[in-house]
Amino acid sequence: MLRRRLVMCATAGILLFGGLEAASADSILTGQTSQQLAVRVGLAANGGIEHLKFFWRARCSRGVPTLQNKTIARVVNPEPAAFFGTGHYVLSRGGNTYRIRARTDASPGTTLEDQAANQVRWNGTFKVRATVRRDGKAIAKCRRNLSWTAVGPPPVVG
Repeated sequence: MLRRRLVMCATAGILLFGGLEAASADSILTGQTSQQLAVRVGLAANGGIEHLKFFWRARCSRGVPTLQNKTIARVVNPEPAAFFGTGHYVLSRGGNTYRIRARTDASPGTTLEDQAANQVRWNGTFKVRATVRRDGKAIAKCRRNLSWTAVGPPPVVG
C-alpha cells in the first residue's frame, strides 16, 4: 500500500478550498461513512483520489461534548492504487483548542455491478484523534474510527 502525503483543513478552511475542490476533480464520488454521514471523493483524470471530504462525530472523554466536524484531505500526487495518509490541524471552538490528527486509507473496490452501471467505487477507513486543551492544559481526548464507501462516474479520459 502506498503512503501519500495529505494536506488537511478544518471547517474554517472550507470556504477557501470549496471552489478548488469542485473545479479540480475530474469526477466526484459520493457515499457515506459508517456513521451514516456524507463523504465526497474527488478523482483525478488517472482515477486516483485527489481529495476526500469527511463529515464525522467523535465522542470525547471527561464530560467534553461530542466533537462534530468535517475534514478535507487533499492527496499529493494521486495514483489509482490503494494508499494511506495522515495529517493534522488545529481547531478552536467554545474556549477549547482541538489538535486533530487524522488518518485515512483507501482502495479501489469497483464491483462487476459497478462496472455494468459505468461507475467506480472506493472504500476505506478514516480515524480521527483529538486532544482537547483549555488554557494550554490537556483536558480530554476524542476519538473515532469510521469506514466509508463512495461511488460515482469514472473520470472521462480525453
